[in-house]
Amino acid sequence: MEAITWPCNQKAVYWAPGSEESGGVDFDDYGTPQYSSPVEIDCRWDDIDEEIISPTGDVTMSKAVVIVDREVKKRGVLWLGELSSVEDEDNPENNENAWEIIKVAQTPDVDGEEKLIRAFL
Repeated sequence: MEAITWPCNQKAVYWAPGSEESGGVDFDDYGTPQYSSPVEIDCRWDDIDEEIISPTGDVTMSKAVVIVDREVKKRGVLWLGELSSVEDEDNPENNENAWEIIKVAQTPDVDGEEKLIRAFL
């Protein structure tokens, strides 16, 4: 099933959790998050607060909801802008307004051929 891309008229940079160098682990031995190399993706970035309730009942507020053109993973990082404008490609947390993905939701279209993928930051 392909991602729905027609609303994606903006650019973002995505760092997936788990780097190639670390063998895909999300955290090193010291608890530092590990990320793959950044990639530029198409998106639709909405700066809206959204209440998220975890399976355990914990309530969290997201800072943005981003429709993305591909599958992304929880604990990855998104930053609004083009890859060429990123200040620190190796450490996404060093880029102002780069946010961790706290939830990913996928909704299939009525035909089941495409899906809307939303990342909550």
